[in-house]
Amino acid sequence: MTIKKDPTIKPWMEELWAWADKFELSEEELPRDIDALLALTELNLIEKNITKLPESIGNLKNLKILNLSGNYELKSVPDSIDNLIHLEELHLDYIPLKNLPKNLDNLINLKVLNLNGNELKVFPESISQIKSLKILSLGSNKLKTLPESISELIN
Repeated sequence: MTIKKDPTIKPWMEELWAWADKFELSEEELPRDIDALLALTELNLIEKNITKLPESIGNLKNLKILNLSGNYELKSVPDSIDNLIHLEELHLDYIPLKNLPKNLDNLINLKVLNLNGNELKVFPESISQIKSLKILSLGSNKLKTLPESISELIN
């Protein structure tokens, strides 16, 4: 007996669902339904013992809030996160991040960026490109200086 595969399911969706299953994320946290997944606007994964994020996270184009705080084993965030152009809040508190994704400045609608309790030593100059940014939290990092361009944040 052959099972016909649903052609509307994209490989990135399968990757995301497999990742969610691996970390035992519930249907409420990350929907396993195509329409609900595509409509997802908020992904709160606080203290879920996540050790890795898949590149496919960048396909959740309607996300407005992404909260990964307290995932102490998560060492990095994929560069695909810069595809989340509707993102308004990004919470990456208390994750041992040493670097930020390369094109964070693509997040043109970002209003809140929380990076408290990480291991950041350098903060990107490009942060000044996020003109919508209103809240930037950087407490308890290893930053020695901030880029001069930070003064260009007008909000």
